[in-house]
Amino acid sequence: MNGGDCCKRAEEPPGIYLIGKLGSKTVTTWSTMGFCVALMLPSFAFDPLSLFAALVVYGAMAGANDVCINSQAAPTPVLRPKAGR
Repeated sequence: MNGGDCCKRAEEPPGIYLIGKLGSKTVTTWSTMGFCVALMLPSFAFDPLSLFAALVVYGAMAGANDVCINSQAAPTPVLRPKAGR
């Protein structure tokens, strides 16, 4: 298991808390920006420990972004015609 996988599951509860406090649109915007910055971090790694730390940050941002995007889509109502009417 790499650093990204370790931290992806750990980021979900704080992401959910922030969505409840700030709203999903705001948290999605900021987590997407953090995800873009974290995408560059592994390229600056100079040893295995710094690569692990970069992948932990990357996994945290990926998890937060995933939770936020899913919460954006969740309340979308699906309108279906009633059967038999």
